[in-house]
Order: sequence, then C-alpha cells, then structure tokens
Amino acid sequence: MSSLLRNEPNICVSVAPRTAREAIVLLGEADSSSANYIELRLDGLHDDPTSLKSTMKSLSKPLVLTYHDDPTLSLGSKITPNQLRELIGYAEYVDTEVEPPQDSNAKRIRSKHVWHSISIEQAEMLVNEAWKSGCEIVKLAFKAQSFADNITALKLTSKLKVPNIIFCMGELGVVSRVLAPLYGSAWTYASLRAGLETAPGQVDVQTLREFYQALRGSS
Repeated sequence: MSSLLRNEPNICVSVAPRTAREAIVLLGEADSSSANYIELRLDGLHDDPTSLKSTMKSLSKPLVLTYHDDPTLSLGSKITPNQLRELIGYAEYVDTEVEPPQDSNAKRIRSKHVWHSISIEQAEMLVNEAWKSGCEIVKLAFKAQSFADNITALKLTSKLKVPNIIFCMGELGVVSRVLAPLYGSAWTYASLRAGLETAPGQVDVQTLREFYQALRGSS
C-alpha cells in the first residue's frame, strides 16, 4: 500500500448551487475544506452566473468550471455560451463542450460518459479519441454494473500515459472513485458533505481525506 501513497491524493470537491447566494456560500465552504480543487457545476444554476465573478476570483483553490448541455448530464439549467466564456478566465480547468476563448489560459478537460459497463479496450479507445481532439486531461466515467467494473477503471487509470480522471458512476462505483487518485487519476470528485452529492457514489471530502490519512498512517 505504501507504493500507492507516494503523493497525497488529490480531491476535487464538487458543488452544484441553484442560486447565486447559495453558490457564494458553497464556494466559501469548499475553499475552506481539505480539497485540492473546487468544481463549480453551472448546469444547475438558475441565476446569472456572471454575478459570481468576484467570488470566483477570490478563491484560493484552483477552480474547475463544469457545464454540460447534454440532458443526460445536465442538472437542468441553461446558460449561454457567452456567459460561460465570460467565466472561463477565472478557472484553472474547464469541462464543457463550449469552446473556450482563444486567449483563455484554462486547461481543457474532455469528458466521456458511458451509461453501461465497458471493456478496458473500449475504454482505451474512448480515451484516445478524446485526447486526439485536444485537451490537457481526459475524463472517462462509465456506469458500474458489477464490482468488476471498478477493477477495469483502476487498471485503465494506472495504464494510461496521458493525464486522466477515470472512475465508475453509480453506487457500485464507489471503490473506483475512492482509489482512482492512488492509481493514477489526476483527482477524484467528492461532495462537500453528506447530502450534497452532485452525482451518485460520491463520498464527502472530509471522509475521503481521513481515509487517505488512515492509509498513510498504516503504510
């Protein structure tokens, strides 16, 4: 186990506010947490997202800005491409289908989501396609339909030569979420606390950090 803990695992705490006021509160809590990164999901926000510029600018942790228009991924709200482009400059990473402005320094995450089990060969093909399309990190999430799917995800993230985030979705995918950064993923996603999960299977950031510290203490 000690070989898996050479570096402290990275955690990205994910928040999905409904209002600008809620966003300010959640982002503040996330910034004070033990996470390394903060993901702000804009696809659930009903207020004008550009009202959050000053809050985003004040964050001490790197921001991952996420917006998906795909109804299978979206939390139901719509923002315009221009609104999104206004905010990209405040983010370290951007996970969206919208093309960033030419002068943006935000690093691109290319996401692929598959709603069933896949083989490691199929997963590698999807990762390679995403990488060739241009990005700094490839993110692949596929639905866990058995415990064995977690093994596929962990084998893949440890095998890949490109920066990646690989995990299984759903309650059966918790193992891959927890162990992914120990096997090669850039980070794993966590909820701010129990009850604020932005996706099924997320573990809260405090529990995750305590788990990693316990592993380090026992190695």
